[in-house]
Amino acid sequence: MDAGYGWRFVVDGKDHLVPIRPRLVVNSAEAAVDAASTGFGLASVLSYQAEAALRRGDLSLILREYEAPPLPVNFLYLGQGRLPLKVRAWLDFAGPRLRERIAAVDEALNRR
Repeated sequence: MDAGYGWRFVVDGKDHLVPIRPRLVVNSAEAAVDAASTGFGLASVLSYQAEAALRRGDLSLILREYEAPPLPVNFLYLGQGRLPLKVRAWLDFAGPRLRERIAAVDEALNRR
C-alpha cells in the first residue's frame, strides 16, 4: 500500500480498511469532489462535502451498503455556572440551521 492509503468500509457491523493506490492525492474535499466530478475516478468524502455535486448530478453515490453509520453532531460548552446569554443566543441561532442543513444533505443522498 502506497504511503498508507486506504478506505474504511463497514461490513457486517465491523470496520475494514481496504488498501488503495490513488492516481491523485489532494488535500481538500473540494478538490476530491472536483476531480471525481470531472471523471478522474472515485472520491471518498463526507456526505455534506459532496451534496452540491450529487444534487447537480455530477456525482453518483456508490458503495452505499458499506457506509459507516452517521456521526452525531453536538454543541459543547464549558458548563461553569449559568449559561451565558451569548452562548444561548448562538445555540438558538445555530441549532435549527444545523438541523435544516443535515436534512438537506440527507435528502440529496436519498434522492440518488
